[in-house]
Amino acid sequence: MWRFRTHYLFALGALAVLNLGSLVLIQEMFRAAHADSKHINVAGRQRMLSQRITKSALALDWDPASSAELKTALEEFEAAHEQLVRTTADEHPVHAHLSGLEATFQALLSAGHAVLEGRGRSAAEELHAAAGEFLPKMHAAVNAYEKESQDTAARARSKEIALLIATLLVLIAEGLFIFEPLCKRLVRDERTLENARDEAIESADMRKRFLATVSHEIRTPLHGVLGTSALVLQTDLTEEQASLVNAGKRSAENILAMLNGVLDHAKIQEGALALESKPFSLVDLIEDLRLTRHSPYRRAPVELVVERSDRTPDWLLGDVVRIRQLLLNLVSNALKFTLEGEVRVTLDWTEASGGGRLLAEVLDTGIGIPEDRLESIFEEFTQAEASTSREYGGTGLGLSISRDLARLMGGAIELASAPGEGSRFTVRIPLDAGAKPLMSDEDPGGEGVQPGSQIRVLAADDDQVNRRILEAHLRSLTGSFCIVENGRLAVDEARNRVFDVVLLDLNMPVMGGRAAARALRERSASSDALIVAITGETGDEVGNLCQETEFDVVLAKPFKKAELKAILEGFLTHSRAKGRAA
Repeated sequence: MWRFRTHYLFALGALAVLNLGSLVLIQEMFRAAHADSKHINVAGRQRMLSQRITKSALALDWDPASSAELKTALEEFEAAHEQLVRTTADEHPVHAHLSGLEATFQALLSAGHAVLEGRGRSAAEELHAAAGEFLPKMHAAVNAYEKESQDTAARARSKEIALLIATLLVLIAEGLFIFEPLCKRLVRDERTLENARDEAIESADMRKRFLATVSHEIRTPLHGVLGTSALVLQTDLTEEQASLVNAGKRSAENILAMLNGVLDHAKIQEGALALESKPFSLVDLIEDLRLTRHSPYRRAPVELVVERSDRTPDWLLGDVVRIRQLLLNLVSNALKFTLEGEVRVTLDWTEASGGGRLLAEVLDTGIGIPEDRLESIFEEFTQAEASTSREYGGTGLGLSISRDLARLMGGAIELASAPGEGSRFTVRIPLDAGAKPLMSDEDPGGEGVQPGSQIRVLAADDDQVNRRILEAHLRSLTGSFCIVENGRLAVDEARNRVFDVVLLDLNMPVMGGRAAARALRERSASSDALIVAITGETGDEVGNLCQETEFDVVLAKPFKKAELKAILEGFLTHSRAKGRAA
């Protein structure tokens, strides 16, 4: 690029010099034309004055008053001659003509003065002779002046044309050697940028597909591990057996938490994490925080205290899922690095002219953080020391995600800590006070799903372990269910039988969940059923599943029996509302 810049500056300089030269040439041409016109006017006046002198001398014979006119003409004649000689340079082509005129001029001037002094007829004859000789020579001088003026103008025009040609050549050279290569380079760079953009888009799409695939491939077996662990824990186990199953269950939960953290971090980095604003119960949020006391990172002597100020409203307006995630990350982090003492969570709320603000403070008596690590502790995959990850575990994503979530919600996180003195995390999030949602007419007002209820459920999942988990859950929730291996079998089952709820795994061989849902809506006896998408994927496509007419609910793996029960209760709510409307 520096070569183009140098050439461009050189071309601009050349154009500036040529334009300046043209300006100087035009000014010089005007000056020369003005000088030549003055010379021509003065020379022409000399011819007129020579004739005037002769005429005045002849008039003296019968008009003595003509002497004054003769005197004036002689004075003007002499002054004009001196002006011509003075203003005509020695190298001027007309100078030779003026030199040849000098003797004739002096003779004419002398004879005129002699006539004026009354020297007789001889003086008058000398005057006529001198005037006759002066006029042709003066004609020649005037012609010489005119020719020189024309030659000067012609030379100026030639120089002007030369400068114009030089300017055009510079412009052509600038176009050929500067702008054309630059345009080619711009086109090449544009194509490179377009290719890079396409590659970036393709890479982002591949990344999304990769994350979705990894999420599905990890969540599906995790669902199997967590589901079977929960089922095993419901059987008669010895204390040692229950301890081992719980250890495996906690390990699977840790893997799930790590996976969720990585996926959330990827969404935040891509700007794909959308926030919602809905009323939520602060009481429920506090209860969720208190349940963190069962965290696998909590040491036995550590006490967890969650408290709120009296001015904090019971209902707030915001994204409760992300607020809960942010605070749970901070509380879990505090429990992990606190060996003894307590972790105290304080919630407060202030109201200002611009809206409300939630203030959450997480104070622990843990190991603390060195001052030089206070900023970097919020960086992804970073912990206070390299040995921290080995001793306490974790990926170092929790605090980074919490900071990013706070920023997305228009808030901030502050940290004060010192080694051996614990840490204080202060979160400020703009949140307005909300109102408790009104109970809808569709509220069931009953006890929900009871064992043995006759909700007709059809489920399809290609994973054998997941089918066994579904079977165990459905057996305790409804007395009528059917479980098949793929979407094609589900469509065949629903062709002649009516089902109330259909559970479809999205990724199945033969026919996937999306295709099966479309087929069920179009041509089956269960076209009005509540269709639930079961998925281990994440991302925008899964977030838009409920916008597709085929699906009513999304159930993300790994799910618990309580989530499945809530879906069946939702079906009962909807059915009772339709019954009342009828």
